Amino acid sequence: MPNRIIKESIVTSDNLNELSPEEEVFFYRLMVVCDDFGRMDARPQIILAKCFPLKTHIIKIEKIITWLKALRQQDLLRIYEVEGKQYLYMTTWDKHQQKRAKKSKYPEPPDNDSYDNNLISSDINCNQVQANVPEKRESRNENRECDAENKKNPRSQKIKFADFVTMTEAEHEKLVAECGEEDTARLIDILNTYKGANGRSYKSDYHAIKKWVISALAEEKQKAGLKKKARAPNETQSAAAVIIGGEYPIFIPPERGG
Repeated sequence: MPNRIIKESIVTSDNLNELSPEEEVFFYRLMVVCDDFGRMDARPQIILAKCFPLKTHIIKIEKIITWLKALRQQDLLRIYEVEGKQYLYMTTWDKHQQKRAKKSKYPEPPDNDSYDNNLISSDINCNQVQANVPEKRESRNENRECDAENKKNPRSQKIKFADFVTMTEAEHEKLVAECGEEDTARLIDILNTYKGANGRSYKSDYHAIKKWVISALAEEKQKAGLKKKARAPNETQSAAAVIIGGEYPIFIPPERGG
């Protein structure tokens, strides 16, 4: 990716001056991940993974959405939608950056300047991720069966427990009964972080937790116990885990099922 230009005028910019230090850092990180036309995918989970690849376990999706809104309010970027997908472009790009590529990787913003602040929404972006996943015929049949079951039994309706994790009230109660409130919250957090960073979706988040997240949490606890007990400077990492920083590992789940 080409280098980006930062001019001395940033220190006296009224727009940048209105940003918090975190928001300004976010602005500069966006600069280096946008294409040569100042555009990129506007889904918060994609932005998080590209701008902060070593901090996906620390920075929440809600924070990315808040920062996007702050930059939008200062007219430093705009969000637009093409064929149901959201993109952003940096409004001052042409004034400060050089275009080396002949064509953008992303669609051109609409000419009528019809932008909507409400496009910056975690719900919309979460639905967009799921919409991009190819659906098999078996999945459609299962969805119809689930819809019918939901109408018969309200407790079978899925509830949003995190940005990217949904399950029924009954499923959540089963996890709490089996694992306790604290561990259940951590299980949901592990799955939410993994799905948000990788754009993965499951037919059943509950079954995904039962299939691999519980084992991931057990290994996480084991590692934390070994660190506390031995305080070893070097620790052998399981082949099933990828450390992306901090104490907690993000685990790669099995490829099949879910």
